[in-house]
Amino acid sequence: MQRFASILKAAWLPLLTGAVWTLAFPGAEVAGLAWLVPALVLFAAQAGARPFVAGYWAGLAGWLGMLHWLLFIPFPAGAVGGWFCLSAYVALYPALWAWLCWRTLPAESGGTTLQRLGRLPWARRQAWALGCAALWTGLELVQNRLMSGFPWNNLGVSQFRLTPLIQLAAITGVGGVTFLIVWFSTCLLGAMAVLLREPGKRRTLSGEILLPLLAVVAVYVGGMETIRTGASEHRTLKLALVQPSIPQLLIWDPAESTNRFHALLELTRAALTNQPDAVVWPEASLPSISREDYLELVGVLREGGVPLLFGADDGDSVDGVERYFNAAFMVNTNGRPIASYRKRQLVIFGEYIPLERWLPFMKWLTPIGSGFASGDGPGAFPIHAGEEMFTASPLICFEDMFAPLARGSVAKETDFLLNLTNDGWFGESSEQWQQAASALFRAVENRRPLVRCTNNGLTCWIDEFGRLRQILRDELGSIYAPGILLAELEIPRPVATPTFYQTNGDWLGWSCVGLGAAWALFCGGWRFRR
Repeated sequence: MQRFASILKAAWLPLLTGAVWTLAFPGAEVAGLAWLVPALVLFAAQAGARPFVAGYWAGLAGWLGMLHWLLFIPFPAGAVGGWFCLSAYVALYPALWAWLCWRTLPAESGGTTLQRLGRLPWARRQAWALGCAALWTGLELVQNRLMSGFPWNNLGVSQFRLTPLIQLAAITGVGGVTFLIVWFSTCLLGAMAVLLREPGKRRTLSGEILLPLLAVVAVYVGGMETIRTGASEHRTLKLALVQPSIPQLLIWDPAESTNRFHALLELTRAALTNQPDAVVWPEASLPSISREDYLELVGVLREGGVPLLFGADDGDSVDGVERYFNAAFMVNTNGRPIASYRKRQLVIFGEYIPLERWLPFMKWLTPIGSGFASGDGPGAFPIHAGEEMFTASPLICFEDMFAPLARGSVAKETDFLLNLTNDGWFGESSEQWQQAASALFRAVENRRPLVRCTNNGLTCWIDEFGRLRQILRDELGSIYAPGILLAELEIPRPVATPTFYQTNGDWLGWSCVGLGAAWALFCGGWRFRR
Protein backbone atom coordinates (compact mmCIF):
# COMPACT_ATOMS: atom_id res chain seq x y z
CA MET A 1 0.00 0.00 0.00
CA GLN A 2 2.83 2.36 0.86
CA ARG A 3 4.51 1.49 -2.45
CA PHE A 4 1.32 2.31 -4.35
CA ALA A 5 1.00 5.62 -2.51
CA SER A 6 4.57 6.60 -3.40
CA ILE A 7 3.96 5.75 -7.08
CA LEU A 8 0.75 7.78 -7.08
CA LYS A 9 2.52 10.72 -5.47
CA ALA A 10 5.23 10.66 -8.12
CA ALA A 11 2.80 10.18 -11.02
CA TRP A 12 0.00 12.65 -10.34
CA LEU A 13 1.78 15.68 -11.84
CA PRO A 14 2.85 13.87 -15.06
CA LEU A 15 -0.68 12.47 -15.42
CA LEU A 16 -2.15 15.94 -14.99
CA THR A 17 0.28 17.22 -17.62
CA GLY A 18 -0.91 14.52 -20.00
CA ALA A 19 -4.52 15.56 -19.43
CA VAL A 20 -3.66 19.18 -20.27
CA TRP A 21 -1.87 17.99 -23.41
CA THR A 22 -4.96 16.06 -24.52
CA LEU A 23 -7.25 19.05 -23.96
CA ALA A 24 -5.18 21.21 -26.34
CA PHE A 25 -6.27 19.17 -29.39
CA PRO A 26 -9.60 18.56 -31.16
CA GLY A 27 -11.91 16.78 -28.83
CA ALA A 28 -11.69 19.59 -26.27
CA GLU A 29 -9.68 21.99 -28.46
CA VAL A 30 -8.42 24.43 -25.82
CA ALA A 31 -5.54 25.50 -28.04
CA GLY A 32 -4.02 27.89 -25.49
CA LEU A 33 -3.09 24.95 -23.25
CA ALA A 34 -0.54 23.81 -25.85
CA TRP A 35 1.63 26.80 -24.90
CA LEU A 36 1.91 25.38 -21.36
CA VAL A 37 2.53 21.72 -22.23
CA PRO A 38 6.36 21.77 -22.71
CA ALA A 39 6.83 23.74 -19.48
CA LEU A 40 4.55 21.35 -17.61
CA VAL A 41 6.41 18.30 -18.98
CA LEU A 42 9.73 19.74 -17.79
CA PHE A 43 8.28 20.79 -14.43
CA ALA A 44 6.83 17.32 -13.89
CA ALA A 45 10.15 15.74 -14.92
CA GLN A 46 12.24 17.85 -12.52
CA ALA A 47 9.85 17.16 -9.64
CA GLY A 48 10.56 13.43 -9.83
CA ALA A 49 13.76 11.55 -9.10
CA ARG A 50 13.87 10.21 -12.68
CA PRO A 51 13.15 12.83 -15.37
CA PHE A 52 12.86 10.25 -18.15
CA VAL A 53 10.24 8.25 -16.24
CA ALA A 54 8.24 11.33 -15.32
CA GLY A 55 8.39 12.60 -18.89
CA TYR A 56 7.26 9.18 -20.09
CA TRP A 57 4.26 9.16 -17.75
CA ALA A 58 3.26 12.60 -19.01
CA GLY A 59 3.61 11.52 -22.63
CA LEU A 60 1.77 8.24 -22.07
CA ALA A 61 -1.16 9.94 -20.36
CA GLY A 62 -1.32 12.57 -23.10
CA TRP A 63 -1.22 10.12 -25.98
CA LEU A 64 -3.68 7.69 -24.40
CA GLY A 65 -6.09 10.60 -24.20
CA MET A 66 -5.43 11.93 -27.69
CA LEU A 67 -5.64 8.49 -29.32
CA HIS A 68 -8.66 7.17 -27.42
CA TRP A 69 -10.55 7.01 -30.71
CA LEU A 70 -8.58 3.86 -31.60
CA LEU A 71 -10.89 2.07 -29.16
CA PHE A 72 -13.77 2.67 -31.61
CA ILE A 73 -12.27 0.25 -34.16
CA PRO A 74 -14.75 -2.67 -34.48
CA PHE A 75 -12.06 -5.22 -33.61
CA PRO A 76 -11.79 -5.06 -29.79
CA ALA A 77 -8.60 -7.06 -29.17
CA GLY A 78 -6.65 -5.21 -31.85
CA ALA A 79 -8.15 -1.85 -30.84
CA VAL A 80 -7.04 -2.05 -27.21
CA GLY A 81 -3.63 -3.46 -28.09
CA GLY A 82 -3.01 -0.91 -30.83
CA TRP A 83 -4.16 1.98 -28.63
CA PHE A 84 -1.81 1.10 -25.80
CA CYS A 85 1.20 0.03 -27.90
CA LEU A 86 1.11 3.10 -30.13
CA SER A 87 0.71 5.43 -27.14
CA ALA A 88 3.53 3.66 -25.34
CA TYR A 89 5.80 4.14 -28.35
CA VAL A 90 5.18 7.85 -29.02
CA ALA A 91 5.45 8.61 -25.28
CA LEU A 92 9.18 7.87 -25.64
CA TYR A 93 9.69 11.18 -27.46
CA PRO A 94 8.61 13.58 -24.68
CA ALA A 95 10.42 11.37 -22.16
CA LEU A 96 13.67 11.61 -24.12
CA TRP A 97 13.11 15.35 -24.63
CA ALA A 98 12.61 16.04 -20.91
CA TRP A 99 15.66 13.99 -19.96
CA LEU A 100 17.90 15.67 -22.54
CA CYS A 101 16.73 19.18 -21.66
CA TRP A 102 17.51 18.79 -17.97
CA ARG A 103 20.77 16.98 -18.69
CA THR A 104 22.05 20.03 -20.57
CA LEU A 105 21.97 22.21 -17.43
CA PRO A 106 25.24 22.59 -15.47
CA ALA A 107 25.30 20.18 -12.52
CA GLU A 108 28.13 21.57 -10.42
CA SER A 109 26.04 24.26 -8.70
CA GLY A 110 23.81 21.75 -6.86
CA GLY A 111 20.16 22.06 -6.00
CA THR A 112 17.16 20.95 -8.03
CA THR A 113 17.13 21.34 -11.79
CA LEU A 114 14.65 24.20 -11.51
CA GLN A 115 16.94 25.99 -9.03
CA ARG A 116 19.93 25.50 -11.34
CA LEU A 117 17.92 26.98 -14.19
CA GLY A 118 17.05 30.02 -12.08
CA ARG A 119 20.72 30.64 -11.27
CA LEU A 120 21.78 30.79 -14.90
CA PRO A 121 22.45 34.20 -16.50
CA TRP A 122 19.62 35.52 -18.67
CA ALA A 123 21.47 34.86 -21.95
CA ARG A 124 22.17 31.23 -21.02
CA ARG A 125 18.55 30.65 -20.06
CA GLN A 126 17.47 32.02 -23.43
CA ALA A 127 19.98 29.78 -25.21
CA TRP A 128 18.73 26.81 -23.17
CA ALA A 129 15.12 27.57 -24.16
CA LEU A 130 16.09 27.76 -27.83
CA GLY A 131 17.92 24.46 -27.50
CA CYS A 132 14.83 22.86 -25.93
CA ALA A 133 12.69 24.14 -28.81
CA ALA A 134 15.13 22.71 -31.34
CA LEU A 135 15.16 19.34 -29.54
CA TRP A 136 11.35 19.07 -29.48
CA THR A 137 11.03 20.10 -33.13
CA GLY A 138 13.74 17.66 -34.18
CA LEU A 139 12.23 14.76 -32.22
CA GLU A 140 8.83 15.57 -33.71
CA LEU A 141 10.32 15.25 -37.19
CA VAL A 142 11.86 11.89 -36.25
CA GLN A 143 8.45 10.70 -35.00
CA ASN A 144 6.93 11.85 -38.31
CA ARG A 145 9.43 9.81 -40.35
CA LEU A 146 10.74 6.84 -38.33
CA MET A 147 9.31 3.36 -39.15
CA SER A 148 6.94 4.75 -41.83
CA GLY A 149 6.14 7.68 -39.55
CA PHE A 150 3.34 8.82 -37.25
CA PRO A 151 2.75 12.55 -37.94
CA TRP A 152 -0.27 12.81 -35.66
CA ASN A 153 -1.02 15.81 -33.41
CA ASN A 154 2.27 17.62 -33.84
CA LEU A 155 2.22 20.33 -31.19
CA GLY A 156 1.87 23.11 -33.77
CA VAL A 157 -1.29 21.51 -35.17
CA SER A 158 -3.15 22.59 -32.02
CA GLN A 159 -3.11 26.15 -33.41
CA PHE A 160 -4.95 25.31 -36.64
CA ARG A 161 -7.67 27.87 -35.88
CA LEU A 162 -5.13 30.73 -35.64
CA THR A 163 -4.95 31.32 -39.38
CA PRO A 164 -2.46 34.25 -39.36
CA LEU A 165 -0.04 32.37 -37.10
CA ILE A 166 0.01 29.16 -39.15
CA GLN A 167 1.06 31.00 -42.33
CA LEU A 168 4.55 30.32 -40.99
CA ALA A 169 4.05 26.76 -42.27
CA ALA A 170 4.50 28.01 -45.85
CA ILE A 171 8.12 28.67 -44.88
CA THR A 172 8.96 26.10 -42.21
CA GLY A 173 6.19 23.51 -42.29
CA VAL A 174 4.21 22.81 -39.13
CA GLY A 175 7.53 22.47 -37.28
CA GLY A 176 7.91 26.25 -37.23
CA VAL A 177 4.72 26.66 -35.21
CA THR A 178 5.85 23.88 -32.86
CA PHE A 179 9.21 25.65 -32.39
CA LEU A 180 7.49 28.91 -31.38
CA ILE A 181 5.26 27.14 -28.85
CA VAL A 182 8.12 25.26 -27.18
CA TRP A 183 10.39 28.31 -27.15
CA PHE A 184 7.72 30.44 -25.47
CA SER A 185 6.80 27.69 -23.00
CA THR A 186 10.35 26.97 -21.85
CA CYS A 187 11.02 30.70 -21.45
CA LEU A 188 7.92 30.80 -19.26
CA LEU A 189 9.44 28.02 -17.15
CA GLY A 190 12.66 30.05 -16.93
CA ALA A 191 10.67 33.00 -15.59
CA MET A 192 9.11 30.72 -12.99
CA ALA A 193 12.56 29.46 -11.96
CA VAL A 194 13.82 33.02 -11.45
CA LEU A 195 10.73 34.10 -9.49
CA LEU A 196 11.04 31.09 -7.18
CA ARG A 197 14.65 32.11 -6.48
CA GLU A 198 14.00 35.86 -6.21
CA PRO A 199 10.27 36.43 -5.59
CA GLY A 200 10.63 40.21 -5.36
CA LYS A 201 12.47 40.64 -8.66
CA ARG A 202 10.54 42.94 -10.96
CA ARG A 203 9.93 42.52 -14.67
CA THR A 204 11.12 38.93 -14.58
CA LEU A 205 8.22 37.58 -16.62
CA SER A 206 8.43 40.23 -19.35
CA GLY A 207 12.21 39.92 -19.54
CA GLU A 208 12.12 36.13 -19.94
CA ILE A 209 9.36 35.87 -22.56
CA LEU A 210 10.15 39.06 -24.49
CA LEU A 211 12.04 37.43 -27.38
CA PRO A 212 9.60 34.58 -28.10
CA LEU A 213 6.66 36.94 -27.63
CA LEU A 214 8.10 39.36 -30.19
CA ALA A 215 8.64 36.44 -32.57
CA VAL A 216 5.03 35.29 -32.18
CA VAL A 217 3.72 38.82 -32.77
CA ALA A 218 5.94 39.23 -35.84
CA VAL A 219 4.76 35.91 -37.30
CA TYR A 220 1.11 36.76 -36.58
CA VAL A 221 1.34 40.22 -38.19
CA GLY A 222 3.22 38.77 -41.17
CA GLY A 223 0.53 36.12 -41.56
CA MET A 224 -2.21 38.74 -41.57
CA GLU A 225 -0.37 40.62 -44.29
CA THR A 226 0.08 37.42 -46.33
CA ILE A 227 -3.66 36.76 -46.21
CA ARG A 228 -4.50 40.39 -47.01
CA THR A 229 -2.30 40.44 -50.10
CA GLY A 230 -3.40 37.01 -51.36
CA ALA A 231 -4.73 36.31 -54.85
CA SER A 232 -7.38 38.84 -55.87
CA GLU A 233 -8.77 36.73 -58.71
CA HIS A 234 -10.17 33.20 -58.48
CA ARG A 235 -11.67 30.54 -60.70
CA THR A 236 -14.66 28.60 -59.40
CA LEU A 237 -15.09 24.83 -59.46
CA LYS A 238 -18.21 23.09 -58.13
CA LEU A 239 -17.70 19.64 -56.65
CA ALA A 240 -20.46 17.48 -55.18
CA LEU A 241 -18.85 15.64 -52.27
CA VAL A 242 -20.83 12.56 -51.25
CA GLN A 243 -20.58 11.34 -47.65
CA PRO A 244 -22.41 7.98 -47.32
CA SER A 245 -21.60 7.39 -43.61
CA ILE A 246 -21.49 3.59 -43.91
CA PRO A 247 -20.43 1.72 -40.73
CA GLN A 248 -17.16 -0.15 -41.09
CA LEU A 249 -18.74 -3.53 -40.29
CA LEU A 250 -21.04 -3.13 -43.31
CA ILE A 251 -18.07 -2.21 -45.53
CA TRP A 252 -16.49 -5.54 -44.58
CA ASP A 253 -19.73 -7.45 -45.28
CA PRO A 254 -19.97 -8.58 -48.96
CA ALA A 255 -23.71 -9.16 -48.50
CA GLU A 256 -24.13 -5.40 -48.03
CA SER A 257 -22.40 -4.42 -51.29
CA THR A 258 -25.64 -3.86 -53.20
CA ASN A 259 -27.18 -1.78 -50.40
CA ARG A 260 -24.01 0.30 -50.12
CA PHE A 261 -23.96 0.93 -53.86
CA HIS A 262 -27.60 2.00 -54.05
CA ALA A 263 -27.17 4.33 -51.08
CA LEU A 264 -24.30 6.03 -52.93
CA LEU A 265 -26.34 6.15 -56.13
CA GLU A 266 -29.29 7.86 -54.44
CA LEU A 267 -27.01 10.48 -52.89
CA THR A 268 -25.39 10.99 -56.31
CA ARG A 269 -28.74 11.55 -57.99
CA ALA A 270 -29.56 14.17 -55.38
CA ALA A 271 -26.13 15.76 -55.84
CA LEU A 272 -26.59 16.08 -59.61
CA THR A 273 -29.61 18.33 -59.12
CA ASN A 274 -27.11 21.03 -58.06
CA GLN A 275 -25.34 20.82 -61.46
CA PRO A 276 -21.79 20.27 -60.18
CA ASP A 277 -18.72 20.00 -62.39
CA ALA A 278 -17.84 16.59 -60.90
CA VAL A 279 -19.08 14.14 -58.28
CA VAL A 280 -16.68 12.76 -55.65
CA TRP A 281 -17.08 9.60 -53.55
CA PRO A 282 -14.76 8.76 -50.61
CA GLU A 283 -12.08 6.11 -50.16
CA ALA A 284 -13.07 2.46 -50.76
CA SER A 285 -16.61 3.59 -51.56
CA LEU A 286 -17.30 1.47 -54.65
CA PRO A 287 -17.92 -2.17 -53.68
CA SER A 288 -18.02 -5.15 -56.03
CA ILE A 289 -21.10 -4.62 -58.20
CA SER A 290 -22.95 -6.49 -60.95
CA ARG A 291 -22.99 -5.47 -64.59
CA GLU A 292 -26.55 -4.21 -64.16
CA ASP A 293 -25.44 -1.93 -61.30
CA TYR A 294 -22.54 -0.68 -63.39
CA LEU A 295 -24.83 0.20 -66.30
CA GLU A 296 -27.16 1.99 -63.90
CA LEU A 297 -24.22 4.06 -62.64
CA VAL A 298 -23.18 4.93 -66.19
CA GLY A 299 -26.75 6.00 -66.93
CA VAL A 300 -26.74 8.36 -63.95
CA LEU A 301 -23.40 9.88 -65.02
CA ARG A 302 -24.57 10.35 -68.61
CA GLU A 303 -27.77 12.01 -67.45
CA GLY A 304 -25.81 14.34 -65.20
CA GLY A 305 -23.08 14.94 -67.78
CA VAL A 306 -20.27 14.94 -65.19
CA PRO A 307 -17.31 12.69 -64.31
CA LEU A 308 -17.04 10.65 -61.11
CA LEU A 309 -14.02 10.48 -58.80
CA PHE A 310 -14.07 7.64 -56.30
CA GLY A 311 -12.05 5.19 -54.21
CA ALA A 312 -11.98 1.42 -54.82
CA ASP A 313 -9.65 -1.56 -54.77
CA ASP A 314 -7.38 -2.17 -57.73
CA GLY A 315 -5.12 -5.02 -58.73
CA ASP A 316 -2.60 -6.37 -61.21
CA SER A 317 -0.24 -9.28 -61.67
CA VAL A 318 3.56 -9.13 -61.86
CA ASP A 319 5.39 -12.34 -62.80
CA GLY A 320 2.34 -14.33 -61.83
CA VAL A 321 2.05 -12.69 -58.40
CA GLU A 322 -1.23 -10.92 -57.71
CA ARG A 323 -1.02 -7.47 -56.15
CA TYR A 324 -3.85 -5.39 -54.71
CA PHE A 325 -3.97 -1.65 -54.17
CA ASN A 326 -6.05 0.92 -52.34
CA ALA A 327 -6.76 3.20 -55.29
CA ALA A 328 -8.64 6.22 -56.58
CA PHE A 329 -10.18 6.50 -60.05
CA MET A 330 -11.70 9.10 -62.29
CA VAL A 331 -14.23 7.96 -64.92
CA ASN A 332 -15.98 9.99 -67.61
CA THR A 333 -19.71 10.14 -68.34
CA ASN A 334 -19.45 6.83 -70.21
CA GLY A 335 -17.93 5.09 -67.18
CA ARG A 336 -14.51 4.80 -68.80
CA PRO A 337 -11.38 5.47 -66.72
CA ILE A 338 -9.62 8.78 -67.34
CA ALA A 339 -7.02 8.60 -64.57
CA SER A 340 -6.10 6.56 -61.52
CA TYR A 341 -3.88 6.73 -58.45
CA ARG A 342 -2.62 4.04 -56.09
CA LYS A 343 -2.03 4.81 -52.44
CA ARG A 344 1.63 4.99 -51.46
CA GLN A 345 1.60 5.47 -47.66
CA LEU A 346 -0.05 2.36 -46.20
CA VAL A 347 -1.53 2.03 -42.69
CA ILE A 348 0.33 -0.51 -40.56
CA PHE A 349 -1.99 -3.36 -39.44
CA GLY A 350 -4.81 -1.70 -41.38
CA GLU A 351 -3.48 -2.13 -44.94
CA TYR A 352 -0.36 -4.18 -44.49
CA ILE A 353 1.06 -6.53 -41.86
CA PRO A 354 4.74 -5.98 -41.00
CA LEU A 355 6.97 -9.05 -41.17
CA GLU A 356 3.98 -11.17 -42.26
CA ARG A 357 6.23 -13.55 -44.18
CA TRP A 358 8.31 -14.40 -41.10
CA LEU A 359 5.66 -13.86 -38.41
CA PRO A 360 2.41 -15.16 -39.94
CA PHE A 361 0.59 -15.10 -36.59
CA MET A 362 0.58 -11.27 -36.84
CA LYS A 363 -2.41 -11.42 -39.20
CA TRP A 364 -4.58 -12.56 -36.29
CA LEU A 365 -3.97 -9.19 -34.61
CA THR A 366 -5.68 -7.29 -37.43
CA PRO A 367 -9.08 -7.22 -39.12
CA ILE A 368 -7.55 -7.52 -42.61
CA GLY A 369 -7.12 -10.81 -44.44
CA SER A 370 -4.26 -9.74 -46.68
CA GLY A 371 -2.41 -6.51 -47.24
CA PHE A 372 -2.15 -4.01 -50.06
CA ALA A 373 0.87 -3.17 -52.16
CA SER A 374 2.16 0.39 -52.31
CA GLY A 375 1.72 2.64 -55.35
CA ASP A 376 4.74 4.06 -57.13
CA GLY A 377 4.01 7.73 -57.75
CA PRO A 378 1.66 10.73 -57.57
CA GLY A 379 -1.44 11.08 -59.72
CA ALA A 380 -3.35 13.84 -61.52
CA PHE A 381 -7.10 14.06 -62.16
CA PRO A 382 -8.16 16.55 -64.88
CA ILE A 383 -11.57 18.15 -64.31
CA HIS A 384 -13.25 20.33 -66.95
CA ALA A 385 -15.65 23.06 -65.93
CA GLY A 386 -16.95 24.84 -69.01
CA GLU A 387 -13.92 26.25 -70.79
CA GLU A 388 -11.74 25.95 -67.71
CA MET A 389 -9.61 22.93 -66.83
CA PHE A 390 -8.55 22.08 -63.27
CA THR A 391 -6.03 19.51 -62.06
CA ALA A 392 -6.45 17.68 -58.74
CA SER A 393 -3.62 15.79 -57.05
CA PRO A 394 -5.20 12.85 -55.17
CA LEU A 395 -4.30 11.55 -51.72
CA ILE A 396 -5.95 8.58 -50.01
CA CYS A 397 -6.78 7.97 -46.34
CA PHE A 398 -4.25 9.53 -43.96
CA GLU A 399 -1.80 10.49 -46.74
CA ASP A 400 -2.90 14.08 -46.11
CA MET A 401 -1.06 13.82 -42.77
CA PHE A 402 2.34 13.37 -44.44
CA ALA A 403 3.81 16.72 -45.43
CA PRO A 404 6.61 15.31 -47.68
CA LEU A 405 4.15 13.10 -49.56
CA ALA A 406 1.69 15.96 -50.15
CA ARG A 407 4.56 18.24 -51.15
CA GLY A 408 5.75 15.65 -53.68
CA SER A 409 2.22 15.32 -55.08
CA VAL A 410 1.95 19.01 -55.99
CA ALA A 411 3.09 19.69 -59.54
CA LYS A 412 3.25 23.05 -61.30
CA GLU A 413 -0.17 22.48 -62.86
CA THR A 414 -1.84 21.26 -59.64
CA ASP A 415 -4.83 23.43 -58.71
CA PHE A 416 -5.84 21.65 -55.52
CA LEU A 417 -5.22 18.57 -53.38
CA LEU A 418 -8.02 15.99 -53.15
CA ASN A 419 -8.15 13.60 -50.19
CA LEU A 420 -10.48 10.60 -50.27
CA THR A 421 -10.69 8.92 -46.88
CA ASN A 422 -12.74 6.52 -44.80
CA ASP A 423 -12.88 7.44 -41.12
CA GLY A 424 -15.75 5.04 -40.48
CA TRP A 425 -13.20 2.85 -38.68
CA PHE A 426 -13.39 5.22 -35.70
CA GLY A 427 -17.12 5.81 -35.29
CA GLU A 428 -18.17 9.28 -34.21
CA SER A 429 -15.03 10.44 -32.42
CA SER A 430 -12.43 13.22 -32.32
CA GLU A 431 -10.29 11.34 -34.87
CA GLN A 432 -12.09 13.03 -37.75
CA TRP A 433 -11.30 16.51 -36.44
CA GLN A 434 -7.72 15.63 -35.50
CA GLN A 435 -6.93 14.35 -38.98
CA ALA A 436 -8.54 17.37 -40.63
CA ALA A 437 -6.58 19.75 -38.35
CA SER A 438 -3.29 18.19 -39.44
CA ALA A 439 -4.35 18.01 -43.10
CA LEU A 440 -5.15 21.72 -43.04
CA PHE A 441 -1.42 22.47 -42.87
CA ARG A 442 -0.87 20.78 -46.26
CA ALA A 443 -2.94 23.56 -47.84
CA VAL A 444 -0.81 26.26 -46.19
CA GLU A 445 2.52 24.56 -46.91
CA ASN A 446 1.76 24.22 -50.63
CA ARG A 447 -0.56 27.24 -51.11
CA ARG A 448 -3.17 24.98 -52.66
CA PRO A 449 -6.77 24.40 -51.55
CA LEU A 450 -7.46 20.99 -50.04
CA VAL A 451 -10.72 19.08 -50.60
CA ARG A 452 -11.62 16.23 -48.24
CA CYS A 453 -14.35 13.72 -49.17
CA THR A 454 -14.87 11.26 -46.33
CA ASN A 455 -17.13 8.38 -45.38
CA ASN A 456 -18.36 9.90 -42.11
CA GLY A 457 -16.63 13.27 -41.58
CA LEU A 458 -14.94 15.65 -41.87
CA THR A 459 -16.07 16.35 -45.47
CA CYS A 460 -15.00 19.90 -46.26
CA TRP A 461 -12.78 22.13 -48.33
CA ILE A 462 -9.92 24.29 -47.04
CA ASP A 463 -8.51 27.28 -48.90
CA GLU A 464 -4.85 27.97 -49.59
CA PHE A 465 -4.47 29.87 -46.31
CA GLY A 466 -5.77 27.00 -44.19
CA ARG A 467 -9.26 28.38 -43.60
CA LEU A 468 -12.10 25.87 -43.31
CA ARG A 469 -14.46 27.28 -45.91
CA GLN A 470 -17.29 24.73 -46.08
CA ILE A 471 -18.06 21.75 -43.81
CA LEU A 472 -20.77 19.15 -44.34
CA ARG A 473 -23.15 19.11 -41.36
CA ASP A 474 -26.67 17.82 -40.90
CA GLU A 475 -29.54 19.88 -39.47
CA LEU A 476 -28.33 19.08 -35.93
CA GLY A 477 -24.78 20.22 -36.70
CA SER A 478 -23.27 16.73 -36.80
CA ILE A 479 -20.38 16.06 -39.21
CA TYR A 480 -20.95 12.28 -39.14
CA ALA A 481 -24.31 11.88 -40.91
CA PRO A 482 -24.80 10.95 -44.59
CA GLY A 483 -25.21 13.88 -46.96
CA ILE A 484 -23.87 15.96 -49.82
CA LEU A 485 -21.65 19.02 -49.74
CA LEU A 486 -21.71 21.24 -52.82
CA ALA A 487 -18.21 22.63 -52.48
CA GLU A 488 -17.72 25.82 -54.48
CA LEU A 489 -13.94 25.98 -54.63
CA GLU A 490 -12.15 29.25 -55.22
CA ILE A 491 -8.95 28.40 -57.06
CA PRO A 492 -6.39 31.27 -57.16
CA ARG A 493 -5.57 32.64 -60.59
CA PRO A 494 -2.80 32.22 -61.52
CA VAL A 495 -1.61 29.13 -59.65
CA ALA A 496 0.54 30.21 -56.71
CA THR A 497 4.30 30.17 -57.10
CA PRO A 498 6.07 27.50 -55.02
CA THR A 499 6.34 28.33 -51.34
CA PHE A 500 9.66 28.27 -49.53
CA TYR A 501 8.57 25.05 -47.83
CA GLN A 502 7.56 23.49 -51.13
CA THR A 503 10.99 24.26 -52.55
CA ASN A 504 13.10 23.36 -49.53
CA GLY A 505 11.01 20.85 -47.58
CA ASP A 506 11.62 20.25 -43.86
CA TRP A 507 14.74 22.37 -43.69
CA LEU A 508 13.86 23.63 -40.21
CA GLY A 509 13.05 20.18 -38.86
CA TRP A 510 16.26 18.64 -40.13
CA SER A 511 18.27 21.63 -38.87
CA CYS A 512 16.70 21.09 -35.45
CA VAL A 513 17.60 17.40 -35.58
CA GLY A 514 21.24 18.31 -36.20
CA LEU A 515 21.41 21.27 -33.81
CA GLY A 516 19.52 19.47 -31.06
CA ALA A 517 21.74 16.40 -31.31
CA ALA A 518 24.91 18.51 -31.34
CA TRP A 519 23.73 20.58 -28.38
CA ALA A 520 22.79 17.52 -26.33
CA LEU A 521 26.08 15.77 -27.14
CA PHE A 522 28.16 18.85 -26.37
CA CYS A 523 26.46 19.53 -23.03
CA GLY A 524 26.46 15.83 -22.12
CA GLY A 525 30.18 15.58 -22.90
CA TRP A 526 30.90 18.75 -20.95
CA ARG A 527 29.06 17.35 -17.90
CA PHE A 528 30.98 14.08 -18.23
CA ARG A 529 34.35 15.86 -18.31
CA ARG A 530 33.38 17.99 -15.30
